[in-house]
Amino acid sequence: MIEIAMKMLLCLIIAAILGGIIGYILGRIKKCEDIQHKENNPLYDFDELQHQNSEESDSKYIEVPVSIPDAIIRTKSKKGIKPISYPAPKNGRADDLKKIQGIGIKVENTLYEIGVYHYSQIADWSNDNIEWIENHLNAPGRVKRENWIFQAKALTLNFDQDTI
Repeated sequence: MIEIAMKMLLCLIIAAILGGIIGYILGRIKKCEDIQHKENNPLYDFDELQHQNSEESDSKYIEVPVSIPDAIIRTKSKKGIKPISYPAPKNGRADDLKKIQGIGIKVENTLYEIGVYHYSQIADWSNDNIEWIENHLNAPGRVKRENWIFQAKALTLNFDQDTI
């Protein structure tokens, strides 16, 4: 009887050790998947949202609070930082980005797909944002060469004056 109990105890110890090893390996795999998932998916940057809202206080749109999943999204990558994007245009209408010289129908549609709908978004791009966009469009140097930022700022000002 004691011999059977000893064998059972030994089997339980071996099972616990094997379970620990398997659990450790699966945990490491899951941790690697989580890290990869974080690198490849959008990160919510609420500091940037607050910064943008303070800069756009005199914007042509009324800022409406959104739920957290619909908040402005930024993605970090090796080639710059994805610009601030929206899940849909403000007030349901996007600006005509083709008014910026160098942006045609194809580029406009690509910008819409990544959540850039308004001149004000383009006007606020940083150098990291420009690098990300140029990499995404596979057009190095295009944004600065065609002066999209300046044009977007001018169109934003023109739009604001037209609404007064």
